[in-house]
Amino acid sequence: MPAFATQAVSAADLEDLCEIRVRAMRPSLERIGRFDDTRARQRFRNQFRPGQTQLILVDGECAGFFCLIREEGGFYLQNLYLLPGLSGHGLGSAVLRQILDEADAAGLPVRLEVLIESDATRFYERHGFVQLRQDGVDLFYQRPALIIQS
Repeated sequence: MPAFATQAVSAADLEDLCEIRVRAMRPSLERIGRFDDTRARQRFRNQFRPGQTQLILVDGECAGFFCLIREEGGFYLQNLYLLPGLSGHGLGSAVLRQILDEADAAGLPVRLEVLIESDATRFYERHGFVQLRQDGVDLFYQRPALIIQS
């Protein structure tokens, strides 16, 4: 499992995180004919929550970020993005495992949305997420909390 650390972000990190998101999402959006750089950046700016967003650091360098929001009855994983080139080496799984461990400790499910035809669908399904529905653009997933025996 790759070693990583997390660090809180601030409002000043917005544009750097926006760039990571656009670079990570671009191939999937282009595949379905929906890439629009301006729209992608504005959508992220509109949903940015610095208080719930964490940088993912590897060897002290930014490797990506995630936004985990505690809601009534569960967690919402709004974002989990790695810089291009860092996927496929176990880092995303290690970060997601930490998030799922937190949810399991609280006895709560985690939900998220994935763009249709995104490679992320297989990633989340491997980690126990089940598709609940779709809306033509996004797939909606949930992973139930695992019961931790003490």
